[in-house]
This record gives sequence, C-alpha cells and structure tokens, in this order.
Amino acid sequence: MIPFLELSKHLATKGHRTSYVSAPRNLERLSPNIPQKLVPFIELVPLPLPRVEKLPQNVEATSDVPFDDAELLKKAYDGLSEPMARFLEAASPIDWIIYDFPSYWLPPIADRLGVRKVFLSLMNGWSSAAFGPSSSMVKNGTGTWSNPQSLTNMFRSGSSVHDCDVFAIRSCRELENEYLQLLEKLHRKPVIPVGLFPISEEEGKRENDDTWQSIKGWLNSHTNDSVVYVALGSEFSPSQNEIIELALGLELSRLPFFWALQKQAYKPLELPDGFEERTRDQGLVWTNWAPQSQILAHDSVGAFLTHCGWSSIIEGLQFGRPLVMLPFVLDQGLNARVMEEKNVGIEIPRNNDDGSFTKNSVAQSLKMVFGDILGKIYRAEAKKLSRMVSDKSLQQHYTKNFEKYLYNNRSIPET
Repeated sequence: MIPFLELSKHLATKGHRTSYVSAPRNLERLSPNIPQKLVPFIELVPLPLPRVEKLPQNVEATSDVPFDDAELLKKAYDGLSEPMARFLEAASPIDWIIYDFPSYWLPPIADRLGVRKVFLSLMNGWSSAAFGPSSSMVKNGTGTWSNPQSLTNMFRSGSSVHDCDVFAIRSCRELENEYLQLLEKLHRKPVIPVGLFPISEEEGKRENDDTWQSIKGWLNSHTNDSVVYVALGSEFSPSQNEIIELALGLELSRLPFFWALQKQAYKPLELPDGFEERTRDQGLVWTNWAPQSQILAHDSVGAFLTHCGWSSIIEGLQFGRPLVMLPFVLDQGLNARVMEEKNVGIEIPRNNDDGSFTKNSVAQSLKMVFGDILGKIYRAEAKKLSRMVSDKSLQQHYTKNFEKYLYNNRSIPET
C-alpha cells in the first residue's frame, strides 16, 4: 500500500488529482501519512470488503492474516469489481488507473470506460522477469476466469500484466537495467521504473515518540556498527522451530542484537526457555511495533538480519547496512541470491533437503558479516549501493519521468 501512496503523493505535488481506492481500515492506516498540503489532491475512497467465509471480520491487509489465508483476502477483493466499476463510472473522466496484481479483473472495466491502465509491480525486475512472459504466466497459473476460486497469484499477475498498457515497476536502471530491458522484451510493453521510494527524512523523524525514545536509549548504549537489527516482516511468520534456532543463533553469536518480533494473535510463538534472561545484557526483544527506518539509521546498527522482502532490502541499503539474509517465501530467495552476488551480505545456509537452518549457521553468518575480511567487503558494497538508493534527486528523476509519461499519453476526449 505504501508505494502506491508514495506515488500518489508525488503526482499530487505536481497538481494531479488522484483517488486512492482501498478498504476502509487500510485507508485509516494511510491517512496520517498524507501531508496536509496534499489532502485536497488525494481523495481516499473506501470500498468495504464483502464477507468471505472463514475470513475474520475487519481483515483488510495481508499483514492481518496468516500467510496461508491470504487467498481468502484476495477472494474478498474480487468482490469489489462491481463497486469499483460504479465508482469509476461516477468519477469519469479518468485518465489513468494504476493497479496491483490482485485486481486482475480491473482492466476490462477500464477498457469499457476508455481509461488507460498501469500495472505497478512492487517486485524488482529480476523477480518479475523470472515468471516469463505474461502469456505463460496465465497459461501456467492454473486459474480460469470462470472459476475465480481457483485463481493463483501467477494467473492474477499474468492477467494484470497482459492487459495493462504500461508496466511500471519499483526499481531504477542504475540497479538492474538489464532486467528492466528483459521485461520489455518479455511483455512487449513500455516498462517504466518509478524509482525505489526510499524513506524520506520527514517519514523517519519520530523524536517526540515515547517508543522511539525508549529504543533510542538502548541503541545509544552501544558502540557504532555493533548491533544486529533483526526483523522478518509482517506478512509471513516463521515456524516455532525456526524462531528457536534463530534465537539460539543470536545468543551463540554473542553480538548485541535488537529483535523486532511482533507477536501475532493467530500464531503465537515462544522464545526458547530462559532466552531473554540469558541475553538480557546482550540484546533486546521488542514485541511491539518498531520504527524500522530510525533503527536502521542509528549509528550503532552494523547489520540487518532480514527476510529479504523488497521493501526491507531497499530500506536496509538506503542506510548502508550489510544484510544477513534469511528468506522464506515468494521472491525472497531470489532477492537474497542477487544481493549476495552484489556482495552486500550473506544468506544464512539451509539444509538442501528440508530447507532447515541451525543456530550454528545463524551465528557463523553473523560473525562473517561483522568480521574483518568478508565483512569489510559487505560493508563497503552496502555503502556504495546506499549512495544510489538514498540519492533523492535520482529517485525523483524516475517519478518525474513517470508523471511526464502519464501526462503525455493520457486519454484525450474526442471533440
């Protein structure tokens, strides 16, 4: 949701009016992030989700449900096709509609109303290209238009790409120009990078926040580049055994750590017996929301142990933190391989047969990143990429080019 809002904010700064459509609670979460001066240009349009069997009430985002239940949420969003069509008809004229892959049903509605279509991929180019051309994605996705309950992410993505006019992507050419060129060849459509949307200085400031003051006090007690920041995202929860091995690995490394471990009601996980007591002078387990960008920006943080979601990688590299990578699902494994090739960190080894990892592999990986030999390379390469990711003028160049393309290729009413 955040990248779509960031793009909306950029378009609003140029005087364009946007309508951000989502479920009501999602919009409540986003509204505080809209600067007051942009409020007149960004209309938040709430469309309540229809009830779906087995989907808990008030669930509207993938972070609200277990990973395996995300399909139920997509099914609920499929029920928005008619309300969305009514909104678009009432809001006409509209020049462009920018959408994500779950809304595979949106292009035919836009075509009927003469609205041009942008598919915005929140994955990077190497991950997007791995799926092949959109025709193969649709064919191999096993879903059918007549049976929505059987739809897969592959089918939704393939249909969304196949039916769009423009393929926009959260990326930049300095990072992966060859993959962006490959996407154009695969899909035979304009592929426009919109930039990486790094965290802005305004978003990162929470000086008067009690939560940040407490965390900052702990971080301030450690020397520069000494702390491991651990965060595994909000959309996938590791297994109980994986939590135990990770915890014991952190303990075994003897490195200071700050672990942002949000406990989820639908999947309670327990730390090893006595872990927090044994490591109270070594690390801190934080079980509430944590301001990730501010933590990563703090001088005491020397590495980021991450699940390798694209947003987290961007954030880690923005602040020049080498990565200790523990991917679990979707594009995370491929992200880890590419980042390892770029020498910005190391992937924690797993057993080739069952995919498991051990406390020893965690500890050894951490020690390598903090070490004097390979660690020096990882730190240098992470700092090098940081200069590109955090280059405000460079990233704004991409959003400006995208805005210019939309303006020059907008639908012109017939006279």
